[in-house]
Amino acid sequence: MKNTSDPCDFFACAGLDRDQIRQLAFETGFCERASGKINAPDFLIHLCLQSVAGTVSCNDLAARVEAHTGVAASRQAYWERTDESCLRFFQRILERIMLSKCSPDDIRTIRRQGRFKRILLQDSTIIKLPLRLFEAFSGVKNAHTAVCNARIQGIYDLLSGHFLQFSIDPYSKNDQAATLEIPMQAGDLVLRDRDYFRIQVIEQHKRAGADSINRYKHYTALYDPATGQKINLLELLTSNGSVDMMVSAGREQTVPIRLIAVPAPEETAKGPPQNNLNNFCAIATYSVCLFSAQSYSSCDSDTGGRGAGAPYSRCDAHPQDVDARPLFSALLAPEGLSTL
Repeated sequence: MKNTSDPCDFFACAGLDRDQIRQLAFETGFCERASGKINAPDFLIHLCLQSVAGTVSCNDLAARVEAHTGVAASRQAYWERTDESCLRFFQRILERIMLSKCSPDDIRTIRRQGRFKRILLQDSTIIKLPLRLFEAFSGVKNAHTAVCNARIQGIYDLLSGHFLQFSIDPYSKNDQAATLEIPMQAGDLVLRDRDYFRIQVIEQHKRAGADSINRYKHYTALYDPATGQKINLLELLTSNGSVDMMVSAGREQTVPIRLIAVPAPEETAKGPPQNNLNNFCAIATYSVCLFSAQSYSSCDSDTGGRGAGAPYSRCDAHPQDVDARPLFSALLAPEGLSTL
């Protein structure tokens, strides 16, 4: 008996109904004609559900779709449909889901400002694979047990709503190994987690005419560009609360970077128990970013009229009263932090 519930309601949160899913299937070449036993929306939802449950087999997929829809197709037919067009179809679905998480008004505002041609987001995740694939993808292994993992890397352009790169790599290829693979262009803004952070890469971004925002990586040495003295970040945050200043980084102190820090939300500041070690616990209570840009706007009220590029700190509010959102949103405005 055919089930009357529609699993495709799962994608309603992203604004996708059956007609829109079907349209994306035609646009990507996954479907070429309206007739056919394999229906794109049913294929999508049941492959996702089977993936969550465990390793997907074409036999199980065919049986699950038939049980729900009453339409039978062979496992060979499903195997033949998992080709490059299927990959494009799933990527478009993921793009739409990611775009649904962003405010359309914010995206339009950034486009109108015209400061950035692309805003590239890069991140990775790890998936567990059957142990028989360990030789191809590696993983974690000791004398008693072994686990096979793969690492998924994705680079997404927020302004166009499309992926630039998407790969499934061996677990041993970590984020540091992938940090140089981003296809940068002049006018790009690159946003990545601290695992991708390397001073040499920031230098490459600047030479390419690209800006970047990086989460601070603990123990990265920062220096006062005026005096050449190493900055005690914990002491700076404790005394100032929120910080916005120019610093130098790298062994030769040749890379100018804008350091921005504000108190983190309470739930973030608490962190997992393993973070509560020495001064890392104190630094973890702040959202700390390093902003590398081609030019910097002056904020005379904060710099004392020293002009663009001079070190300055924002200490005009109690740390608990500082809202991080406008501070970081201002980074995307042509006027810089003078919009605050």
